[in-house]
Amino acid sequence: FILKGKPVKIKSPIDAIKQNIIYSSEDRKSENLFFGNPIWKNITYIAIQIGQFVRSGFVKHREELKKSELYFRKLNIKAPSMDMDVYNLSGGNQQKVCLAKALINDPEIILLDEPTRGIDVGAKTEIYKLISDLAKEGKSIVFVSSELPEVIGCSDRVYSMANGKITHEFIEDEISEENILKYCLQKEIDEGVGI
Repeated sequence: FILKGKPVKIKSPIDAIKQNIIYSSEDRKSENLFFGNPIWKNITYIAIQIGQFVRSGFVKHREELKKSELYFRKLNIKAPSMDMDVYNLSGGNQQKVCLAKALINDPEIILLDEPTRGIDVGAKTEIYKLISDLAKEGKSIVFVSSELPEVIGCSDRVYSMANGKITHEFIEDEISEENILKYCLQKEIDEGVGI
């Protein structure tokens, strides 16, 4: 595909990360976090995989901890210390660790799959603010959610999809629950899908 006017080939997650594209999975427990490991190690895992904090084959632990602490504070992860096992965090704080891990490399394109699923209202509010701040910084965010009010509240453009294809684009004033539902339901009726 084309990224910033140049053709890009992405064959692996590491290729995507090196192109400043990051994906944060909806399944934080089995795909995003390493239980049995401290918060700081979870935050820096991807960065180390692409060589950040690594010099001459050795991890610069002080740099790693400093950068971890920056994101620990920036995302307001509530824990007594960064040495705490991520397993012992609340769902909202586990999600913040996932986001810190995604953001530590300063990506340009951020793919967030159900970033607020299963977390409390306070953590959701913090994550919405973070997403808004990232957009204001000029980051491109693809926000996937099964909660329509959440999609509407966090988006300046919404796409509906069916069978792996974009079926409609809603921009600015078109973005409303009524418009989106009307289009999606009409699409199902047109295709003979039962409701």
